[in-house]
Amino acid sequence: QPLCSLQFLCEQLKLEKTLLSTAFYEENKNRTIDHLQEIFTDNQVSILRLLGHKKKALPPAQFSKLAEAILTVSLGSFEEPGIKNVFPGACNRPNAIYISGMHRIFVCPSLLSYPDLTLQQILAHELGHVIQRMQDYVPCFYGYPKSQRDEVFADWVASKVLAEKISSEKNKKIAGKQAFESQLLFLNLACGNVQKIKPKWNNTHPNLQNRVEHIFLSQPAFQEALRCHSKYLRTCG
Repeated sequence: QPLCSLQFLCEQLKLEKTLLSTAFYEENKNRTIDHLQEIFTDNQVSILRLLGHKKKALPPAQFSKLAEAILTVSLGSFEEPGIKNVFPGACNRPNAIYISGMHRIFVCPSLLSYPDLTLQQILAHELGHVIQRMQDYVPCFYGYPKSQRDEVFADWVASKVLAEKISSEKNKKIAGKQAFESQLLFLNLACGNVQKIKPKWNNTHPNLQNRVEHIFLSQPAFQEALRCHSKYLRTCG
């Protein structure tokens, strides 16, 4: 089996050009934020299960706060009246963000044309920020610079949500497609520049290669679905 790597996925992307065709984006260009609600709700349920799996590691009061936060967070769009004026440059690039003061996750319209699994990855990452305090009780992230741990944790939450979905798919071909599509935003940004991507540990986000290889592709469900093996293992599962 090949090594699970960003380069491997970029090579697969060349064979899956229809996923990035103009026709695909044209087909979905009229989606509204309402399309995200079912995906958002599914992610909330998955993250509640993840909290349940880690319940023994969490103080009871903290567990209750995190569960309540996931249950009450809501979804919005940067195109909403009032929000667009407050964050005028938020959608100059494909973007989503959790604004804790509003307890809402906002998504830019440019993301809505992506496949559902890409959207699930994006939303699960932002929901990871909703339960950010959980990282204090899961000793898996100390190998990263302190400035990056919040983003690494959110990626880890997304990787767990996606791994659960992918592993529940009995059709191996569909599972492989799901695993691939979940990384499509990263691949759009990285493919063609893989050789230029060097590890950078001095900013708030790990570089794309580290995010894809160290976090998502280290999950056994991704490896099985993509029929590749990883040299990275995470003790937190």
